[in-house]
Amino acid sequence: METRELKIEGAFAFTPPVFKDSRGLFSSPYQGHAFEAALGKPLFPVRQVSHNLSAPGVLRGIHYSATPPGTAKYVYCPKGRVQDFLIDLRVGSPTFGTSETAELDEANCGPFYLPVGVGHAFMAME
Repeated sequence: METRELKIEGAFAFTPPVFKDSRGLFSSPYQGHAFEAALGKPLFPVRQVSHNLSAPGVLRGIHYSATPPGTAKYVYCPKGRVQDFLIDLRVGSPTFGTSETAELDEANCGPFYLPVGVGHAFMAME
């Protein structure tokens, strides 16, 4: 799995291998070893898994959680295509106010890791 640090401190993009054949594709968008190597700490405990289905053109966000206790997020697009928007809302962060956008889709299976206090929104493209 490839890992890339985003412009927002503590946020990462992951690109897992995607294996395609005539039947479809297989990928593992969450791989513990890659997460641990990127963040230098063990896996965060999964406390909630959420799923969203939106019509094309729907904009959702900006969602975030502040401390305490806060919630980190690991997001990806399992079906369709979204334009994802991130913004650092952590007052005092060296990247406060920094934003980033990227397209996520079912073909690349690439997730983002967002630390506590980083805002997240997305627009459904299909």
